[in-house]
Amino acid sequence: MNNKLKSYIISNKDIDDVFNINQSLNYPIVKNSGLTLPQIISKAKEMNIPRLNISGNPSIAVVGNSGILLEKELGREIDNHDLVIRCNLARVEGFEKYVGSKTSIRCVAGKSFWYNLKDKFDAFDDSYLSSLDETLIIKATPLNNAIQGIVKNYNSKNNIHFFTQEFKNYCNNLSMSSDVTVGFCAVILACGLSNNISTYGFNFFRENDWSKKHYFENITPYQQGHNFEHEAEYFNELKKQRLIKIK
Repeated sequence: MNNKLKSYIISNKDIDDVFNINQSLNYPIVKNSGLTLPQIISKAKEMNIPRLNISGNPSIAVVGNSGILLEKELGREIDNHDLVIRCNLARVEGFEKYVGSKTSIRCVAGKSFWYNLKDKFDAFDDSYLSSLDETLIIKATPLNNAIQGIVKNYNSKNNIHFFTQEFKNYCNNLSMSSDVTVGFCAVILACGLSNNISTYGFNFFRENDWSKKHYFENITPYQQGHNFEHEAEYFNELKKQRLIKIK
């Protein structure tokens, strides 16, 4: 049976091509890991073998990170979907009644995957991803930077994939931005996997109060390269066409 997910993630041949370059060894975390490039590439390819086999027309919940999720207790409704897609470093622990506890896929921005973000964001913990046992799909640009995240996750239980450049370009074009949000990518991915999609927790920062941008943390505003206004308009167009439900 054809696995729909494979259309959106790079192959192991791509991993060979991207990581097998000398500059990948220049990052401090790679130098200090004691790992050789062949070891890292081998691990990346091992983690790239899909555990999820997505076929048919599954019901999908795409869960954003907006603080509006705390206004309704929709956790059980979210978990009742066949697949639940979450974004970046969103926590579920302690928020289950609002956001559910199930995670099928976690779409992650490259910076969340390989940088130490503690200096920029109060609640971000760069060890969080490596503590999980999930299917991660990384929006990495440029892709060779992601070797740092592979090293950080070398001993994790995660299944780690990377969006293809074609899919990232497609999402950038749809969002009319130079740096499409991970949440937007997650919804477009869901649209390619099913026509039974519900979205939760997407507010596009319409309110002027930036103090509670995410439901699980207070963080500094970050808008660089994103086009929230157009992404919101595109979501509403998908809703009008009955391609998604906005909860």
